[in-house]
Amino acid sequence: MSFIFATIASSVSAMSYAELSSTYPNAGAEFIFVRKAFPKIDIPSFLTGWTIAFHSSATIAAVLLAFSGYFNTFFNMPSLLISYGILLVLSLISITGITKSSTANIIMVSIQLLGLLLLIVFGLLETGPPKAEFFKVESISGTLATTATLFFIYTGFEHMAALGSEVKNPGKTIPRAFLLTMVITTIIYLFIAFTVLNIADPSALANVDLPLSLATSNLNNWLPRGIGYRCTFCYG
Repeated sequence: MSFIFATIASSVSAMSYAELSSTYPNAGAEFIFVRKAFPKIDIPSFLTGWTIAFHSSATIAAVLLAFSGYFNTFFNMPSLLISYGILLVLSLISITGITKSSTANIIMVSIQLLGLLLLIVFGLLETGPPKAEFFKVESISGTLATTATLFFIYTGFEHMAALGSEVKNPGKTIPRAFLLTMVITTIIYLFIAFTVLNIADPSALANVDLPLSLATSNLNNWLPRGIGYRCTFCYG
C-alpha cells in the first residue's frame, strides 16, 4: 500500500513537471520554472537551482553506495573505491554528449529491467501469487513513514524536464514520457515488492542492507537463484 500512496504523491509532482516542461522546454528546468513565476526576483530561482544541485548530489551518492553494496556481492572491494570508480565512468560517458549518454543509459536500463523481470518471473513461479496480507494496513503511521521513504525511489523522473529542448514536439512528448514512466515503474516496483516479500520474511529484510540478495538466496532452485544474484547486480 505504501508503494501505491507514494505513486499517487509522485504522480502529482510528475504531472506538474510535465505541464511546466512542455510549456517551458529548457535545460534549466526548475530554475526556469521559478524564474518565470518570479521574473523580477532572483533569489527564488537562485535558491531553487542550488537546492536541485544539492538534491541531485545526495541522490547520486545514495545510488552509488547502493551499487557498491550489490557489487560486493561478487567482488570484495572498498565501497568508496567502487563508488568513485563508477562516478568517474558515468561522468566520462556524460561528457561525450546527449546522444551517446542516452544510448548508454538505454542499455543499462534495459539490462536492469531484464534482470528484474527475470527475478519477478522465477520468484513468483516458485512462491505463487502475492499474499492477501500485503494489502492490509496495520499501522497508519508505519504506512505513512514507509511512503515517505519510498518517495525517494521516484527521484530522478524530474530530470526528464531538463530534456525539453532536446526532443521533438515537447508539448506532447514530455507529458507522455512522464505518464509512461510513472505507470511502468510503479508496476515493476509493485511486482518486485510482491516477489521479495513472498520469498523472504519482512522482518529479515528490514535488518539487511541488500534485501534483493537476501531474497534470492532463499530461492530453492539453483537457476532462479543464479539469475537472482545477477539481478541484484543489475538493480544496483
